[in-house]
Amino acid sequence: HITARASEGLDLLALTGSAAIAAGDAPRSDIKLISGAYGLSYSTDATLVTVDGSIINGFDNVSIEAAGNGSRIGAGLSLSADTTEAADGTVLAASISQLIVKDSAQALVTDSAISGRSGDTGNVSILGYDGLVLGAGAGGLSWGASNSIGAAVTLIDADAPNASGATLQGTSLKNYANLSVQALNASRVI
Repeated sequence: HITARASEGLDLLALTGSAAIAAGDAPRSDIKLISGAYGLSYSTDATLVTVDGSIINGFDNVSIEAAGNGSRIGAGLSLSADTTEAADGTVLAASISQLIVKDSAQALVTDSAISGRSGDTGNVSILGYDGLVLGAGAGGLSWGASNSIGAAVTLIDADAPNASGATLQGTSLKNYANLSVQALNASRVI
């Protein structure tokens, strides 16, 4: 058995936050509190295994595998609080969390010759697998004063056109019973 494997299992956690707090015993007539947070998480990992211009001879089972795993998580939280019992005022908390993922997992076999032992009993497997877990979240929490506003926006951009790929091109195979070429995308957004 011969295996060529590239595997990536990075866990990326990016957190951002902000706070604005007015505190005191004496009531005030006008309070203005503003807090905001913006978090950007960006990942462009490429997991690649390539067999090019090679001669592989005498192995019953040949596996060429590229696997991208792990997690990409981004979160932002903003907090504004007025505890002064102000008669009039404005409290604003806003947060934006943005996650951009352009990762890929590619398994390529090109311009090669692969020959198993005689008898046509072996297997050739070429697999590109994307199993990322993606997550993003934002929160805006405000209280106090007469006008309290909390807002949050979450954006996820995981539009990787080649997230997973498996290629067999210009390659001769001899003495194998089974051939499997698979590009699997099992990524999840939580």
